[in-house]
Formats: sequence, structure tokens, C-alpha cells
Amino acid sequence: MTLSDEVFQALVKAILSGEIEPGARLDEPSICRKFGVSRTPIREALRRLSGTGLVEVTPRKGVTVARIDVEQLNNMFEALGEFEGTLCEIKCCPNEYAGEEATRGSQRIPTEENCRWRQRFRSNEQ
Repeated sequence: MTLSDEVFQALVKAILSGEIEPGARLDEPSICRKFGVSRTPIREALRRLSGTGLVEVTPRKGVTVARIDVEQLNNMFEALGEFEGTLCEIKCCPNEYAGEEATRGSQRIPTEENCRWRQRFRSNEQ
């Protein structure tokens, strides 16, 4: 794990726990002192945070913790759920995504049989 990863995870945890409040400014020098690292990993962590929507970057003003309302939070969790579901499909059914049927030894197993759980999941969505 890189220094940037450690700083990123610590900042995410602090923001989500409320230790750093919405609207609070995240300035590089104080974060550098807190973590005892140079500005480079801090900048990388803040750049990654801006991609999560947890912080807002304003030119000439810096980085502040985003004020997220309930609807935005629900949308974020919904998107995360879709992303995780897709990753599970790819992990559990890699051959389907490669355009092949799965095999067990010399026996060919239809992809649909391999991914029965996915069919149940998709039917529950509707």
C-alpha cells in the first residue's frame, strides 16, 4: 500500500465517520503535518477523493468536504451496488465475458447453469 493509499483511506474514514465535517476545508500543509508525508501523496489522495464525490475542488479556494444530501447518498450507494454486481458477474462467469462456455474437466457446462444466481438476481430487480 502506498502513502497516497494510506492517506486516501484515512481521509475517507474521517469524512464518513464525521470526524471531518461537511464544508470543512482540507488544506495540504495541515494534512502533511498530520500524516508526516510530503505534498505529493496528499495531492494524489485529494485528487482520488474528488473522484468519489466526498470532496469538492474549487479553483483558488482548495478542497472542501462535500455536503451530501440523502438523495445524492442514495444515488451513490445505488451506483456502487450496480458496480459490485457487475464485478461479481465477471468474477463468477468469466467465460461468458470471454465469449466461451465454461468447462469442468471434459464436461461442458452451459453458461446459464453457471450463472443461475445472476438470473435470480435480475428477476428480483424487475
